[in-house]
Amino acid sequence: MTYSTQLFSIGCVALLAPLGVAQRGVLTGVPSAYVFDGATPGFAVSEFHKTSAAVPNTISQNPVSVVAPDFDLVSMFGVDACNVKLDAISTGNDMAPVNPNGEIVPVNQWALTTVSVSNQSIGQPGSILRGLVNDPAVPSVGSEILGFYPEGSILPQSLLGQATLEQSITDNANPASLAGLETVAFDAFIPVIEFVAGTGQPMFPVTTQFYFSVTHASAAALGWTDALGNPTDGATVFNIWWNGSTGMWSAPTVVATAADLHCFHGEEVDALGITDDGVGPIIMFSTQQFPGSTRPQLEVLIAGGVLPLKRQNGQTVTDGIGLLPTDDVTGYCAIDPDFFVVSRGIGSPLASFFDGPRLMSASSCQTHAATGGGDILHVMIGGWGTVTPQPGSLQLYAALPDGSYLMYSTVARTATQNVVSQGIPIPAVAAGIGYPIGFIGLFLPTTPGGFAISPETWIAF
Repeated sequence: MTYSTQLFSIGCVALLAPLGVAQRGVLTGVPSAYVFDGATPGFAVSEFHKTSAAVPNTISQNPVSVVAPDFDLVSMFGVDACNVKLDAISTGNDMAPVNPNGEIVPVNQWALTTVSVSNQSIGQPGSILRGLVNDPAVPSVGSEILGFYPEGSILPQSLLGQATLEQSITDNANPASLAGLETVAFDAFIPVIEFVAGTGQPMFPVTTQFYFSVTHASAAALGWTDALGNPTDGATVFNIWWNGSTGMWSAPTVVATAADLHCFHGEEVDALGITDDGVGPIIMFSTQQFPGSTRPQLEVLIAGGVLPLKRQNGQTVTDGIGLLPTDDVTGYCAIDPDFFVVSRGIGSPLASFFDGPRLMSASSCQTHAATGGGDILHVMIGGWGTVTPQPGSLQLYAALPDGSYLMYSTVARTATQNVVSQGIPIPAVAAGIGYPIGFIGLFLPTTPGGFAISPETWIAF
């Protein structure tokens, strides 16, 4: 793989091709940070993207300060930046509730695991991934983010045990020249950490850490060693931390070696999720797939042992997503907003008064304007349910804690708008008070005789 350190951002506009075959999840439209790989004219060979309408042009619009972590490769790695070829990333906020058996067991919480896969992955017959492979509107399956909602989560029953399409490269109305890119790593927290930096209202328990792995070639070029002076490689997990007093990142330290992850010489860690709970990090990871490999594509290092990452029924998470043993996981992120402060940043989906068959999807997230403006609630309604894509109107209702509903807006929807996104400014006097509010979407097609409705998505601003 060849990388550049150029930073680029794609706006979360959400005007996209139908993608009607895939059930959409709660991260539709939520800002995320990506590392892409793939030869693309006009974009060198690889870019570091951040999907957001609020912060254009670069991964880090915040001025460098003693408060805001500066997620810029040069700021993070200094003179070594040109040799850092990121292969996996995490901010330490992958708070998946994993038990000692490697099973994800939510208890009075909700959880979501997300992955990206290589362009060569095809998925099981009938899976969402196989549908994306056969969808001409999808430029490359390696740029799509798939999700899985473990059983036991406090979520609508229609989501539990289901695989979803969480994010698509087409969601961001990005240039067609991005077609063919493959996700090397992604993280759903970096943009939101940046948005609220300096506001005194952290949304996540960990805001100053960055965990990562690099390619074998990069490790050799960097020449970094572990605490004993041993050389590092592509299966080493590193950490740097942001010093709020100096406004600088620390030098890299080794969190886990290849031996810790039960990797042999030549294996590479190419997906990473870290639970940094202050006791001892739980490391969820994937190694690069190679012919003849029988190693699970998602594993967890917990209490000194390495186990397949599983559902409560013993099935692997990758099997639940619909991946074949030969498919290659290239990125990973686990999300449980119930660990976060009043679940701010990412909304929680709940059953609505019409929680029948899964119809449309709904998601919400909260950002802080980089220009110094107030917070913004972003509400995304996606999919068509049982309605054939066609022009119509989408009504957005606010669900209040007392059980009442108020219509917030009505917008026209075209037959090619799979996701409709709306930004709702929050008055400065109200930001950060933790007031819960939900949103529900109702689509009324121009042709009478049908409708589609979404579950509720709740968030505390």
